[in-house]
Amino acid sequence: MKLLTDREREILDMLAKTGNVKLTALRLKISRKTVYNTLARIKKKYMACRTFVNQILAYKRKSILLEDLLTPRIKLKDEELEEVEAFEE
Repeated sequence: MKLLTDREREILDMLAKTGNVKLTALRLKISRKTVYNTLARIKKKYMACRTFVNQILAYKRKSILLEDLLTPRIKLKDEELEEVEAFEE
């Protein structure tokens, strides 16, 4: 899945090479405002993606905690284990 358009990636790559918005705009023959607007769009996409990932991680943490609560932590002796298994059948 592509999060950035080809043009956004091109602008971002050039900015990484030049390290300067003005130079990036000159080399790509666009205005500085276009560079700033593109960076704002990229940041918005990044924040949305980051929020989504954090929500997934939070859900996984909750699931793991629920699983820990539901999993018995008591070690059963062999005879007791056999009795439980027989009961479950």
